[in-house]
Amino acid sequence: MTKLIVATLAGLVAGLSAAPEAPAPRAADRVAVVVDGSGPGAEPRIAAARADARERHAALRITRTLHDQLSVTSLLAAERYTTIVGYGLEESVAIAPLHGAVTYVDAG
Repeated sequence: MTKLIVATLAGLVAGLSAAPEAPAPRAADRVAVVVDGSGPGAEPRIAAARADARERHAALRITRTLHDQLSVTSLLAAERYTTIVGYGLEESVAIAPLHGAVTYVDAG
């Protein structure tokens, strides 16, 4: 009986003194490029955004209205994208309502 108690206590001490598990590695950042495809200068802006998205291996979304900008960025935040790179976006409309849910990079 004494041997059982000693073995149990030794196992308990060994278990409690073991190093805690390392935290799980962070999931890769999900990046999306969102571009305003309306108005003057839209074609070069879209081309630049396409090239950037290709280089970053990121999702590309092209918006045409302010409502689209808010809808797209909100959906990306809900889908757990961590970074949005914006081309010609109205920050006050498309990004501010997200209250810091994503990192925003203004690319022009």
